[in-house]
Amino acid sequence: MSLDPQAIRAFEHAGWQQAAPGYGATFARATCGFVDDLLDAARVGAGMQVLDLACGPGLVAGAARLRGAMPTGL
Repeated sequence: MSLDPQAIRAFEHAGWQQAAPGYGATFARATCGFVDDLLDAARVGAGMQVLDLACGPGLVAGAARLRGAMPTGL
């Protein structure tokens, strides 16, 4: 059995296209409650470079920026 990377990418893209309109009201809203705890646990502070992978709407990256960090969100 051979997996087609393009087919997998298309499948993932289609799924996230469907999820995107409600993302802010669902998962992003649930995430807000622990962003500061996450950044505290990682000891994120001013001048630090932070990589936020799978950042969605950028809640964690934005909060890191407010602490003076230099976030990159992907």
